[in-house]
Amino acid sequence: MGYFKVTSAPSTPMLTTSEAKNYLKIDTSADDTLIDDLILAATNYCEEYLGQKFITQTVSEVFDKVPKAKITDLFPTLYLTAHPVQSVTSIVYTDTSEVEQTWSSSLYKVDLHRKAARITPAYGEVFPDILAEINSLTVTYVVGYGDAASDVPAAIRQAIRLVLSDMYHNRSDYAKEKYSASQSLLDRLNYNLFVGI
Repeated sequence: MGYFKVTSAPSTPMLTTSEAKNYLKIDTSADDTLIDDLILAATNYCEEYLGQKFITQTVSEVFDKVPKAKITDLFPTLYLTAHPVQSVTSIVYTDTSEVEQTWSSSLYKVDLHRKAARITPAYGEVFPDILAEINSLTVTYVVGYGDAASDVPAAIRQAIRLVLSDMYHNRSDYAKEKYSASQSLLDRLNYNLFVGI
């Protein structure tokens, strides 16, 4: 897998300020800026814990080389890191003449049915020859459950609230000694113990 970065951020947060304040039972606006920061921090924590992106956004992932077929694979397969993947926008590479090229979508297949989306050459095709240099291949793709927080599974939304509450009420650094409720919710989703909740 490669390294990805967000190139187009979500248009809405996982929680609004008012939703977070309602959950935290806060009536004043004194901590609104802090709460907004904590919403982002809690969302980032949960996204990184699951290796996911929740609300629709675009990422670019770079690779140093194209994959070769392994004994365990029927064909060479490129695995994308962020998920769930909605679609692949483009695959751009630097060829051996140091010219940037776009790989035609008719020449590859994208499998969105697995947790880690994968890309393979179409039948009878092969991955292009790319320059032997770092970041020679860039895949731009769209990830997330949907455009709104309501599209994200309820277990994730609740885990974010729990992490947010913990951050708000425990304002000093401390060591967690026990498995948390938010981790339990995220792990159950991670291992498909409840899908679609």
